[in-house]
Amino acid sequence: MNHLPKTIFFDMDNTLIDSATHKIPSSTVHALREAQRNGYKLCIATGREWLMVKTHDVLSILDWDGYILTNGQVVVDRAFREILHITIARHAILEIIGLVEKFGLSSTFNGETNFRLTDIDENMLRAHHFFNEPIYPKDEYTDQPIDKVLVYAPEGFDWTPFRNIKGISVFPGISTYADIIAEDSDKSAGILALLKHMGWEEDGYTAFGDSLNDIGMIQHARIGVAMGNGVEELKAIADHVTTSVSEDGIYNGLKHLGYIK
Repeated sequence: MNHLPKTIFFDMDNTLIDSATHKIPSSTVHALREAQRNGYKLCIATGREWLMVKTHDVLSILDWDGYILTNGQVVVDRAFREILHITIARHAILEIIGLVEKFGLSSTFNGETNFRLTDIDENMLRAHHFFNEPIYPKDEYTDQPIDKVLVYAPEGFDWTPFRNIKGISVFPGISTYADIIAEDSDKSAGILALLKHMGWEEDGYTAFGDSLNDIGMIQHARIGVAMGNGVEELKAIADHVTTSVSEDGIYNGLKHLGYIK
């Protein structure tokens, strides 16, 4: 494919990382390094917060050119300088807490510190196993700035009451949780902020993802790629569907598009 976008964004969980093994396939590492040697800029676009990106070995496989974190609410450049940081409005946080209590759910809060507001339950355990992340200590919300709330609920839970809260967006995950972030923030908005900051916006971008929180990123990409293991809603709008993360999906996708040979 001619005139490929010079910048490529990758989701982490079930895109770069095989969530069944919690590892990055060797074919993915090989493909990313080859693409970078070929002169392309590679960036991460994840729902994870900065702490959970920094503690994963995804940072050690190459020098990334930028980071879209917390579903676009935090953007960091390749020198780890923060160029965007959006938090959730206090009134929305209080309404989220009220619904968590009403439905008997569990939740964690991400900000300057990460903490859980509730006791640990089965849904929280399943979600953190999916991410291969530790469960945070219990603490209280005392009006501190919050970037993201994770609410844990059974698969198939009706998120309508949460979606009715003004000022937030709700992104149910593949596991037993939903990401809740500030309204009008998503990965595509974070990507646009990084592209403008770096002077790369005119070229557009290519994106790889698998989940509902990748829809905006894929829709606004010049080339949007859905993983074979991705949700059907994402595959329906993608320009290309590659194989699954466990079947060399990143390698096959980059090769199909012409980023690598």
